[in-house]
Amino acid sequence: MQEVKVVTGTNLKELELIRSVLFNYLEEGKAFSLWRLPDQQEKNVIICSNVIELDPDQLSVEDSQPGFVISPFSRTAKKLFLPADIHLKINNGEIKQQAGAPPVPETFPRPTGKLNLHMTPAPKPVAPQTDNHYQDLVAAGVNAIENGLFEKVVPSRRQSFQVPDDID
Repeated sequence: MQEVKVVTGTNLKELELIRSVLFNYLEEGKAFSLWRLPDQQEKNVIICSNVIELDPDQLSVEDSQPGFVISPFSRTAKKLFLPADIHLKINNGEIKQQAGAPPVPETFPRPTGKLNLHMTPAPKPVAPQTDNHYQDLVAAGVNAIENGLFEKVVPSRRQSFQVPDDID
């Protein structure tokens, strides 16, 4: 993927820059996904104009366009696919995007208000997690792939902490 550097006209710290980017696109009614790969500093952001609802067997990872899939833990539930209209990479306060993609603003203003996000508390874990829980989960995922049940598995860890009511 060929990338071009996006020069932001304001001197924002990286956290402020990410917040400004998300605020900008959320105000436009867009959806986004933000992630960082393990042991990497670079953050990825995709911006999506139209979330697509898919039947459980409708998406093949190999044949799909770039984007992000939200797949429930139910084989009968629909998946949500966020096609990447814009894919940004943010590292050390610098933004890069794929060459030929729709242009992003040259500057991202500092948000003056709070992001209006819908937040749902996570459910309590069904069973206590042991020290080996994540390793066991990864092993079960590899086994399921080898048995043809899945094409890809993304195990996740959980960390609990208190969030203040006035979080921004």
